[in-house]
Amino acid sequence: MRLGIGIFIVFIMAFPILGFIQWFGPDNAVPYDKYKELLSESWVHVNKYGDWAIVFFLTVFLMGAVGNYHLHAEQVRMRRLNMEYKRWRKTPYISPYIYFNLISPRGALSNELKSIVYDEHYKQVVSMFRNRVFVNGSFSNDSPEKKPNWIQVAGLSIIVPTIFCVALVMGFFIIMWQVKSPNLWFTGWEKFAIPFIAFVFTWLGNLLYASFHIGSFRDIKEDMDDYFQEEEPKITWRDVYPDRKKGQTILLAWKHETKDRQEKFREYQTQMNISPAAFIECPALAPYPFPSNEIPEWADGMEEDIYNSIGRWKEDKMVHQQKVINQSKGKVVSFNKKRR
Repeated sequence: MRLGIGIFIVFIMAFPILGFIQWFGPDNAVPYDKYKELLSESWVHVNKYGDWAIVFFLTVFLMGAVGNYHLHAEQVRMRRLNMEYKRWRKTPYISPYIYFNLISPRGALSNELKSIVYDEHYKQVVSMFRNRVFVNGSFSNDSPEKKPNWIQVAGLSIIVPTIFCVALVMGFFIIMWQVKSPNLWFTGWEKFAIPFIAFVFTWLGNLLYASFHIGSFRDIKEDMDDYFQEEEPKITWRDVYPDRKKGQTILLAWKHETKDRQEKFREYQTQMNISPAAFIECPALAPYPFPSNEIPEWADGMEEDIYNSIGRWKEDKMVHQQKVINQSKGKVVSFNKKRR
């Protein structure tokens, strides 16, 4: 846009400048006349290709104006967090995804300072953890529910817009098919629909990429695999209490993130020309991860119940497997799970 405005200003200013030079210069210096001849020749090409130039610049402009990736990525990331919490809720274990987010806080998906200081993903993770950690809940399973695929994580936020965009573009081409022969497509005014079709596909592409990249854990899977060295470790809620090593790690990460976030927020306030005397605390800071530093009296009893339940579940599973093997009359063979 700035380049186009600059060219237009130069184009207009050239008239008085060249006219002044030709008026006061030598007789053989005719830059103003040459400039008019150049414009006359250029106008022929403008008449012939000007509409395609407009289509090109509109296409580039509209595609560059698409900025929906971070918005949809944040929505998918929040939905992923909720689904991970729910799929582990019937077990005595904390979701490895939630635990990893607690010890390795994930910041904003955008690199803009404002997005960094106001992003509340880590705050949501800590709040979810804080509301659950000291609850003496009941458990009914040793394994979490099946992990959803990226389409399930994205949900209607991807399905509905995808159907709408595809239907919109298909509707346009159906109309074109009814009106013109395919070899005459985009030879008339319909060529100006190209920028808007490009906009729709760019917008949809950002949506699909955000849903796939975040919904399939590609943004975090490698880091989690490197840290845990296994697919989904089973970490009991008791192990993340503040008197245990994992709980202390959560506290250290929280202190570091809080300090770093507040420093960046002060930097942002300085950029906004706010006086240091008027500095406030960052509103996106996460709360203290635990409701209290005191361990509940029932904690050790809960831990004992957990291990008793785990032993009972394993025994029931073995009995069920043996029953299936016996009923199959040798057609089913039990294999021990290989440990990594």
